[in-house]
Amino acid sequence: IQEYSWKSDEKYDLIVSNPPFFSGGTLSLNENKNNVKHTTRLSHGDLLIAVSRLIIKGGNFDVILPYIEGERFIELSQRYNLFPERITEVRSRKDMPIERLMISFSNKKVEVERSTLVLFVNGSDRTPTDDYKKLVSSFYLKF
Repeated sequence: IQEYSWKSDEKYDLIVSNPPFFSGGTLSLNENKNNVKHTTRLSHGDLLIAVSRLIIKGGNFDVILPYIEGERFIELSQRYNLFPERITEVRSRKDMPIERLMISFSNKKVEVERSTLVLFVNGSDRTPTDDYKKLVSSFYLKF
């Protein structure tokens, strides 16, 4: 994406990314695993530079990240004129801590819309909530 963003004149109204999650910590002996999970080949800053070049005015950039990485990503994004528009806090159960952030960024500064998504019913053996079913039903055939 880094190279493409400099060569392309294309602009997009929506860019979706499941970026490398971790920007530190212990690396695996498996280089492919490191490239996917860690920011060794694509830093969050490099991703944000590329996105800021590729997105149209008023377009959106959507990511999902672990909670702490997501908070850091939000701080970093503002350096590249990308601002959170919607933040969904994802918990596996209502009584569990926030595990992921689904964040929609825009290059327009607006008031942030916040919500919570709980994946599984409390006390259940992974019974999905209605909200989770609604979110994934169009591509997850089990629901």
